[in-house]
Amino acid sequence: MSYLDAVRINTARLEKAFAEADRETYRYLVECRDMYDAHDHDAGVYCRLVRDAAEVTHLLMTTLSLGPTHDKLLGIYDLRRPFTEQSGIKRAAWLAEHTPG
Repeated sequence: MSYLDAVRINTARLEKAFAEADRETYRYLVECRDMYDAHDHDAGVYCRLVRDAAEVTHLLMTTLSLGPTHDKLLGIYDLRRPFTEQSGIKRAAWLAEHTPG
């Protein structure tokens, strides 16, 4: 499977996960990458639904952080905004907006 095949698979999975998300319970969809499973058909990409901004920040500071060269975060999507208007918030932008000075 080629890199472009993995991109197509993951784009479709992300769009489906976003469309099917329970917006009553969750506020954000976090797209992640499993660094140790990067060579399978979907390049190790998976999505997590998150209830609020504090939970997203906690994920970024703990389980999704492997250091500056191995970031597991691909993007954060707000479930209350149209998917087509978003490109996925990256770590630095999120933390600049959601952590104290």
